[in-house]
Amino acid sequence: MIQRKQSLFLLLTALMALIFLSGDYLTFVDISGSNYILDFSGLHYNSGEKSSTYFLILPVTAIIIPVLSLIIIFLYKNRILQIKLTKILLGFELIFILATIVISVFLIKQLEISLNSWYKCLIPLFQLIFSVLALRSIRKDDELVKSYDRLR
Repeated sequence: MIQRKQSLFLLLTALMALIFLSGDYLTFVDISGSNYILDFSGLHYNSGEKSSTYFLILPVTAIIIPVLSLIIIFLYKNRILQIKLTKILLGFELIFILATIVISVFLIKQLEISLNSWYKCLIPLFQLIFSVLALRSIRKDDELVKSYDRLR
């Protein structure tokens, strides 16, 4: 149901993931001013030619996160399954954040480049925050339903 807080948090998580999917993940600049762009299809140089460097974990987790968020929204009748899937979603988000950090550090050291656009790195952190808030709301909802069952 869309009026529940956890549904709104999960919808925000899915929207943030879709925003992150559009365009470039990260942009790097080397000493000579050439741009390196890491996007869905791999690492690209300034001229647009694709390099041989392709990181499979980023696109896979970037697709799983919004899909899983939307699936969790429609499982509102089964709160226990919602809690388990939200924990799995948190795991995927942590994997995505860690993979982004590792790949960025690898590229910075290997190619001697620096990170140019840092603001897009904040989107996965916001996704993680919204997912934690959704998990807390689902747990509160479950506790509320259990307390009503005790009163009957």
